[in-house]
Amino acid sequence: LRLWLRARGVAVNADFRAGRSYPHVEDFHVPLLQCAAGLVNTCVLRQQLEWALAGASFPEDLWVSAHGEVAVPSETARRLTREQLARTDVLVLTLGLAEVWYKKGPGGEPGPVLWRAVPAHRFSPETHGFRVTSVAENADNLERVCGLMWAERPSATVVLTLSPIPMSATFRGVACVTANAASKAVLRAAVDEVMRRPALAPQAAAGQLLYWPAYEMIKEVYPDPYLPDGRHVKPEIVQNVLRLFGKHYFAQGGSPGAPGTGTPAGAGDQG
Repeated sequence: LRLWLRARGVAVNADFRAGRSYPHVEDFHVPLLQCAAGLVNTCVLRQQLEWALAGASFPEDLWVSAHGEVAVPSETARRLTREQLARTDVLVLTLGLAEVWYKKGPGGEPGPVLWRAVPAHRFSPETHGFRVTSVAENADNLERVCGLMWAERPSATVVLTLSPIPMSATFRGVACVTANAASKAVLRAAVDEVMRRPALAPQAAAGQLLYWPAYEMIKEVYPDPYLPDGRHVKPEIVQNVLRLFGKHYFAQGGSPGAPGTGTPAGAGDQG
């Protein structure tokens, strides 16, 4: 989506991908919004906005880089992230997982959620735990994220989407295909709930809270949407979904505007 929007003249947050590879730059001075590949559950999305916009702090070992190293962002990164959010007209949040790893509390109770799965060399059963988040928990997280965004940028639009890419592994002790179906169902139900919450009704009515049904399009419309790996969507189908996104969210003629009346200008893409 980021590349597609940029090609159409929309200002989007930077992308650190090098060609077709994925070395996500783990520069601690880079705004975390630009290291979005690991932000696939609502708990860490909430963490990031509370960190950037509400001054929250978290244990240093919660956020782990793509290479399994502890990533402690600097105050420069916090400032740059807030500045980026403050000029964002549209925030696109793509949800991927309801399963999370967490840091245990003193009595072994579930504590703060980790950014990514615990690297094998850092895992400790006394310190780390695994759980499936609930519909209500995810809906609460999304409501909080929206509230923080609108407090910083009242005119912003939040677009929620659900990733059609299935999980490749689970730690639940059930078949991955079963765990994936449950995970997506939890997230989809949470999105539906948050779209109907009275507290967000004014923004939903004004077109500032939207759901883009890419998940349903890919799962229900196309008979054979995936590549042979069974996980990634065929490029031509991705382009069709993006074309429809542009049809509904771009102003007539393809010029940038705002969702509901046009397209995301200055969009920030998470997840």
